[in-house]
Amino acid sequence: MKYLITCCILFAIGFAGCVEDPAAPTPPTGGDDEYAVYSALIDSLYIFDETEVVVIRDMTEPYDLSDDNSRSFVRDQLQVSDALIDAYVARNGPSVALRRALTIDLDYRLIADSTFQHILTTGGYEEFYRRYPGAQGHLTLSRVGFSADGNTALVYASNTPAFLAGMGICTTLMKHGDQWRVTGHVIVWIS
Repeated sequence: MKYLITCCILFAIGFAGCVEDPAAPTPPTGGDDEYAVYSALIDSLYIFDETEVVVIRDMTEPYDLSDDNSRSFVRDQLQVSDALIDAYVARNGPSVALRRALTIDLDYRLIADSTFQHILTTGGYEEFYRRYPGAQGHLTLSRVGFSADGNTALVYASNTPAFLAGMGICTTLMKHGDQWRVTGHVIVWIS
């Protein structure tokens, strides 16, 4: 009987620890909003008139904003808070796999970096465009950092359409209703 009572008490204590404090803000975890941000970013900045398919690396690729120079450049250029940059940095640890959860205006392909590198070493961008005709290039995405209220997002993306023709940008988006819209972006590297 003591064993049963002890188990019930431990269960109740464990369950109580799982109940959320209604007063505590719940930071966004990404999920659907993260993919909505990706979709808005791609629709706004990476689908061109001639684009037929969007080719995206299948794993996230962060851009380091933890050092003072990068942080202050992005903060000043995009007029964002340190808290939003901190949220971005916190989410961008190890790379994670992307899911097929985008809602963009065109078909898209998620490809492994090893596949992309193999294509480049065997036939360069000519081979890449033979396999993916009408592609915008090779796109990479970071994880998305969200403001505490979940209405502002910061994300990094890079697109490389040819050798020595790539560009990386940090982009801010705002949520209007259930739609995300690009509000600004800054080039952080170019080749």
